[in-house]
Amino acid sequence: MNSEGIRLNSVWNMTAAFGALATPDMEPVLKSILSDSNRDRDHQMFTDFVLRILREGGPLPNLSELLLEIVRDDTRWPRVNYAALEAFIYNCPDSPEKTGKLKALLADIHTGNLSDLDNELLGVLLTQLYPQEVPPLEVWDYLSEEGKPEYFGRYWRFWDTELLKRSSDEQVVELLDNLQQRLPLLQSALDVRHLNSLPLKLLARGLEAHGDQLEPEHLYDWLDVGFAENQDAFWSRAKETLREIRSWLEQRPEDHKAVFLEGLSRGPESYKFWRHADNVQKRLYDANQPPDFGLWCLKQAVTMADAKPRVAKYLLEWAVRTHTNQSSNEGLSLEVLQEHTQRNETLKAFLDQLLAPPSISPLQQKWRERDKQYAEEQRQKEEKRLAYIRSNEAALRENRAAPVLLYKMADKYFGRSGHRGGDDSLKAIEEWLQGDRGLIDVALQGLQGVISREDIPDIDEILSLQERGRRHYLGLPFLAGLAELERIAPEEDPSRWDDDRIRKAIVFYYCTPHMNYRPGWYQRLLAARPEIVAEVQVQFAVSEFRSSREHIYKLQELARDADHDQVAKYASLPLLRAFPTRCKQKQIEDLDHLLWAAIQYADRASLQELIEKKLSRKSMNDAQRVHWLAAGITISPRTYSDLLRDLAEGRERRIRSLERRRRWIRSLAEFFYIEHSSMQFSIDELGIESLELLIRLVGSYVGSDQLKAEGSVTPEMQAAHLVKDLLQRLAASPAKDASDALEHLLADPALSRWRDMLFWAQNAQRVTWRDASYSHPTIEQVCQTLNGGTPASAADLAALLMDQLDEIARKIRGGSTSDWRQYWNVDQYNRPTCEKPEDACRDNLLSDLQNRLEQLDIDAQPEGRYTNDNRSDIRVYFGGSNVPVEIKKNSHQKLWSSLRDQLIAKYTSTPGTDGYGIYLVFWFAQASEEGHPANPEELKKQLEETLSPDEARKISVCVIDVSRPD
Repeated sequence: MNSEGIRLNSVWNMTAAFGALATPDMEPVLKSILSDSNRDRDHQMFTDFVLRILREGGPLPNLSELLLEIVRDDTRWPRVNYAALEAFIYNCPDSPEKTGKLKALLADIHTGNLSDLDNELLGVLLTQLYPQEVPPLEVWDYLSEEGKPEYFGRYWRFWDTELLKRSSDEQVVELLDNLQQRLPLLQSALDVRHLNSLPLKLLARGLEAHGDQLEPEHLYDWLDVGFAENQDAFWSRAKETLREIRSWLEQRPEDHKAVFLEGLSRGPESYKFWRHADNVQKRLYDANQPPDFGLWCLKQAVTMADAKPRVAKYLLEWAVRTHTNQSSNEGLSLEVLQEHTQRNETLKAFLDQLLAPPSISPLQQKWRERDKQYAEEQRQKEEKRLAYIRSNEAALRENRAAPVLLYKMADKYFGRSGHRGGDDSLKAIEEWLQGDRGLIDVALQGLQGVISREDIPDIDEILSLQERGRRHYLGLPFLAGLAELERIAPEEDPSRWDDDRIRKAIVFYYCTPHMNYRPGWYQRLLAARPEIVAEVQVQFAVSEFRSSREHIYKLQELARDADHDQVAKYASLPLLRAFPTRCKQKQIEDLDHLLWAAIQYADRASLQELIEKKLSRKSMNDAQRVHWLAAGITISPRTYSDLLRDLAEGRERRIRSLERRRRWIRSLAEFFYIEHSSMQFSIDELGIESLELLIRLVGSYVGSDQLKAEGSVTPEMQAAHLVKDLLQRLAASPAKDASDALEHLLADPALSRWRDMLFWAQNAQRVTWRDASYSHPTIEQVCQTLNGGTPASAADLAALLMDQLDEIARKIRGGSTSDWRQYWNVDQYNRPTCEKPEDACRDNLLSDLQNRLEQLDIDAQPEGRYTNDNRSDIRVYFGGSNVPVEIKKNSHQKLWSSLRDQLIAKYTSTPGTDGYGIYLVFWFAQASEEGHPANPEELKKQLEETLSPDEARKISVCVIDVSRPD
């Protein structure tokens, strides 16, 4: 199992099934594993798995010291240290000595003498020791920013959940009091650790339990602990907790007032008071004020006017605010305000100031005048524009209006984003012309007329302007005219337009910026006239090639939009022929779109001929060459794989530089990634050999760690996701070639960073292979099986085989011929002396089994060969189905591991088994040592308990008693 440590990932959550291994008789084996000095990846994973098992069986106190050593061993993985601590706590009996050892660990971590990078050890220790050994007054000492703040493990769970859960109401009071005193030092750690809601949760529980017994000073201090999180209440994770705190305050209006007054009283008698006062209000968590809050503020203002004039002014301001806003103003009126303040000149003057209309500064007055002037200028401009349009009514009706005017109207029709149409465009024109119905009709008539104007330029002129970065004034009006025609006559069939109009419509559409606007007439032309759309697409794109433009319009849709499939069929090859041999790096994306369009829709033979012709051009830059080659591999893997391999391995002179090879591989990954999310090229088409080669090349360039990378998408992240996608495709293939390819990839040291995923793919592919080989029995086969005939499937064969083995076991134990003797060596008097070797026992059993099975034409042979040249002890075969039998003596060193490591991992994944297998044990023991299974039945039960429910459906355990009778 150690050598297969990585495969334990598949059963990581099933350690409970292995709990039967954690027994006293297994202590020497477990101690040997845990004491092993090997620190390679497989053994670290294996050790971690064993440590987890030690939390599932009965406690093994004798392993406690060794477990504690592992906790402190910095040559182990952190997760092994963590698992060892959990195992120590489980296996070491509770005692003052155990507590002392845990506290010593805690102290060493706290002082930095013991490494705990993830704070996971600290989280386990705090959970174990709080609150008895680490009381509330000390626990805050262990809250820090050190470690990984984004790791939400045991340390984070202790603070977020366990601390409150394990605290009594009295301890919560201690936690709050201590936190309030130390908050300035702890706030940063709370922020970094994403624990901002912890003070709020403590506060909510403290208020509920003890809030009514607190004096205002004490209550205000408590409310201060959640102030930081309340500042950002909208985003808080503790919205419900905030509501609880607000509700508590709202149900206690006198406490609300007392806390408010306490906070104001603590404010400085300086200009900083006003900021302090605003923060006091925030410490009330936006609780609704009591109904008479305004009147109370007024009375308090009068009382405090002489002693604390700043507080009095602030309270009076609140009283006026409640009066003005008509909220919390019970018993308050203007007369009451004036009556209470008339005896204090300071308050009276301040009230007059508060009630006076706001004064306007000279600067504000200046801006008001400017706004007024601007509004008048805009009104005059609108009048002038409308007058100009009215003066052109005749020209608009007669279809001879100036192109500039038509362009302005079309611009309003489509809007700035260029994707408006239909009723939205009509509303835009109506607003622009201020609802003048006559002018609106004339404007729309003028736009419709543009379609048939004689001064519309031809395609060559339109494209010539486009190449120079200019557009014709009638382009946008032409499109607006078509959109208006579509609005008033949706039944119009654009395929009946003359070819000249169609071509102009398409080229104007391609040359005019407009977000994702796709008019209905263009959609219909895609279906009815794809050849003419393709013709214009080619003319337009070739013109763009000449201008060295990037991201040419519609090329992406040729590859990704099914509505453009026929256009892609006609246009992709001509465009690829015209694509420049030397291009900018950013033009490569357009090349990829064209290549994928051709791969999907163009004639394959013509495409391959074009690829060969392009690749023969020595002047082509390397980046472009890679993409042509990648396209070749996609349509004809056998033809281009060798060339790809030569380039990748540096046998081509141009790719011998390591850095250039890296750039080359990145380009290869970009080609497949740019379309792989939407392009489902089949595994049969690409070929296993090419898949293996692509995985090898791209996987050597980037590691699987990039799958979890965050932030903006990088080429490395794209490449990693491509490798993952290709591995999934390989794992989904039932072909033996796929199995061989995964073996080759696993053996490649350049792919070490993909080892985990390669093992996953190998296991998944074995299941795919096995499932694909399964065939459902026919009705005749089922009937034959039910009538006691031959088996119809691997399941039937396994059931029949177990039935025969059970009969043989009964005969060995209870038959009159003492068949148990054939499993023992005997002396000259036929007395058993010692057990026979395992192979000899197998042969004796196989002889009996063959005699029984040959009557049903079922074949049973020793050393059946399985996946990767693995061999089981017995292979039973019939009609395409086979069942492996793995045999062990009860004294075998690997008795408990071979069931999974050999039978399940190596034999039952082979096609024909459908996952079925039998684990057979010869029982020689006459009496059991303490802790060992006492009899064959107990051994069988314990072995079966190590199987998961799914495994138990297909894996059978048979224990044959061949022990000497008493």
